[in-house]
Amino acid sequence: MRIHQALLGAAMITAAGCSVTDNYDRTQNPFLEPSVRIEMPEKEVTSKPTLPSPSMHSTNPIPGTATIRPAAAPPALVSSEVPSLTNTFDQMIAEANRLGAAGDVLGKAQLLEQAGYTGSGKAFYLLARMQQDGSLPKSDDQMLKFLALAHEAGEVEATRVLGLLYLRGLSVPKDIAYGRGLLDQAAATSSRAALEYGQLLSGQSMPDLKDVNSSIPFLRFAYQSGERGAFDALLYALEVAGASEQALILRAQGEPDVQLSPTIEERDSGSVTTNALTADDVFNHGQAVLIRRVPDPEPEFTGYCWIAAADALGHPGASKELDFIQGVRAISDRRSPGRLDACIQKIAAQYSQH
Repeated sequence: MRIHQALLGAAMITAAGCSVTDNYDRTQNPFLEPSVRIEMPEKEVTSKPTLPSPSMHSTNPIPGTATIRPAAAPPALVSSEVPSLTNTFDQMIAEANRLGAAGDVLGKAQLLEQAGYTGSGKAFYLLARMQQDGSLPKSDDQMLKFLALAHEAGEVEATRVLGLLYLRGLSVPKDIAYGRGLLDQAAATSSRAALEYGQLLSGQSMPDLKDVNSSIPFLRFAYQSGERGAFDALLYALEVAGASEQALILRAQGEPDVQLSPTIEERDSGSVTTNALTADDVFNHGQAVLIRRVPDPEPEFTGYCWIAAADALGHPGASKELDFIQGVRAISDRRSPGRLDACIQKIAAQYSQH
């Protein structure tokens, strides 16, 4: 079933979401915009599924709201109106997040849907993530619906997620060619998508697309944009591709001198003024523990705990990371049943309150 077929039978969000704890507002994954772009060859996409057109959108409202209908194609906006429209969307999303933080998850979803049908792809993407992370009752049909609408509205991270879903056959039929086409598109402007796509092309994550030469420009883009992990990924790809001279140059250059997000320790020490700790920070701390960048007497246990907590807080990449280290849970549950779950709950609860 293609995305548009799923959308035709999808009901809108049910009122059952009211009682679900919202763990999403203060843990949004940043929508990364690269500072450097590179030209990358286009790939031919075959068997392209038809994404839903505006005429296919469901007009069934979320319970308790007025009917929200897809807006007709708006007239061309003059440039002076665009910032005002963007500010309106930002204000609606900020108000939706405020409602979610106050415990009104359904109110948040209603306002995000209104913003989405008014023209905000980001709002649709946030709705898809609420479906995925459990803030609302999980529904693959609803998640795919909102991802498709966000993709149509130009939200690059929705395009990235759809590409990964098709490549892995998660919630949709597996379609390597179409998934690659979506990631080609997303990776042209998203450094995060470029890193993930480059890792897939070079066999550093699954499925192995076995195209290491094509991975290099994507990984170089991610590296130049300061993506965490891009240096090691690019170095690996260069060495596998036999580009030893380029690999030597990269080693000499080292990691780019860019301003990365604050560490957990910096936030806890008060050296960074902030009101929120993001799921990205929790995830990055877990990775740092796993690779021994942050000393810990039980790096595997602690790293798994933090990454699983990031997953509970809504980090989109944490679940995939947990798949690679699932043996840690098996060992921990065998030795000390319940200890790992208690750790995860403690970390997630602590940082969902920040």
